[in-house]
Amino acid sequence: MLRTIYTNASRFLPTIWAPGTLQPPGDQRLDVQSTNHPIFNLLPELLSQIFTYSVDATNPNETDAPINIGAVCKAWRHISISTPHLWSEVHIQQFCYHTPLPSAQTIKTWISRSGYCGFSFNINWHVVMKCDEKVFKAIVDVLLANCAVWKNVDITALANYSKELLGAIPSGTPNLHKLSIRAIEFSVAKLFDAPLVHLTHLRIESPTTYSPPGTNLVLENLRSLHVKGAKHSDVVEILSRSPRLEEAHATFKFTTEESQQILDRARFSLPHLRRLDLKVDFHTWDQEQLGPLDHIDLPVLETLLLLAFNCESANVSHSLWDLSINMVARYEASLRNLELVVRCCGQPQPGFIHRIGGLRHLGIHISALSDDFVRAVVSRFSSSKTQEQQPSKADDSCLESLRILDFLEFYDEAPVSTIIDLAEKEKSSDGVQSVILVLPPHFDVPLDSVMEIVDDDDWVERRLDLCRPMGW
Repeated sequence: MLRTIYTNASRFLPTIWAPGTLQPPGDQRLDVQSTNHPIFNLLPELLSQIFTYSVDATNPNETDAPINIGAVCKAWRHISISTPHLWSEVHIQQFCYHTPLPSAQTIKTWISRSGYCGFSFNINWHVVMKCDEKVFKAIVDVLLANCAVWKNVDITALANYSKELLGAIPSGTPNLHKLSIRAIEFSVAKLFDAPLVHLTHLRIESPTTYSPPGTNLVLENLRSLHVKGAKHSDVVEILSRSPRLEEAHATFKFTTEESQQILDRARFSLPHLRRLDLKVDFHTWDQEQLGPLDHIDLPVLETLLLLAFNCESANVSHSLWDLSINMVARYEASLRNLELVVRCCGQPQPGFIHRIGGLRHLGIHISALSDDFVRAVVSRFSSSKTQEQQPSKADDSCLESLRILDFLEFYDEAPVSTIIDLAEKEKSSDGVQSVILVLPPHFDVPLDSVMEIVDDDDWVERRLDLCRPMGW
């Protein structure tokens, strides 16, 4: 409704005066003393909400909203300046080499009016042209001078500028709530130099340099963590200092040598972590050694998305399935959703499927669907079949959905046909329920099937809890 009101109201704004002019021409001047027009009878609270739809926070300038709103009349100026939300966020983004930068004064105006909302910004600027260096440096200086009011910060910039901005964190940013870093290099230990008691979301997509933190500070309110490119030891360091973490995504390389250094530390627990998305490149691994997170207790983990691969050692590749299944087995008591992709030449033993009694959703790469694995999966469509496999687990649940994962590598649809055929044979059995089969978009979807069949795109919309991007 507010968008409709704004759309209608905006039709009258160009009649006030032409864009870019400081004074309205006589034939375009609107009599602001007149209260006959409905737009001047709207409540200030409603106008304030309408104004928020006029703001394009990307590369703001003096001729756009919200600054030009204040040029309409004294009342609108008062309302716009008294609405901190209008001024609480800017995006400085480079769309091409000649994208104009906002002025430092514009950024200063935004910050001064952001009030109790705090100030959030996104800098995504890869190449600072020589002619823009002075302006860009002035913007960075304004941001640094006001780092105490930073709230949500997303930094993607050249090394020298990102280093300056990151230098204010954490000692100068006590009110930081969300932090996203894409830089040339970042030291995780620096996060613990001063308290970040309000930080709830942390994203680091950057190579990291490990050094032991000099304090025992923790990220006591961190709820969401996304780390890509960091060292394994840095990932563990952040996890060990995030006692209230609820979801985590981590991409890192795993080596036996570095893992041994980590395992020498005390074990710890993450009692609130319910969703874990892991992508691990196993460079070296000894079968006698523990896996990457085996020293971390995750008592309530419900969703595990695991991609395990190896690009160097054939010896590791042959044992990747064993390692991956061992990782899954640690959380079998609480797991409800599992998606598993293991890039190696071996095949998994399907017995682990029956050990996860509460499993309701399974995603598996099509290359793992041997005949034995397919039969094991289809047997989970029926509670009676599951109890035959594991009689001691009378409370085992049926699978509700099965997702076939494929990255345009395989075009053999035979395993899918086998799954559907076996499900058809079981449909008259007691306890068999309708199971959703999720197929890649390039697969031919059978028209008639006992199973409900959806493609990946529809599934992503249906199960945002599994497929949504983490972070902001």
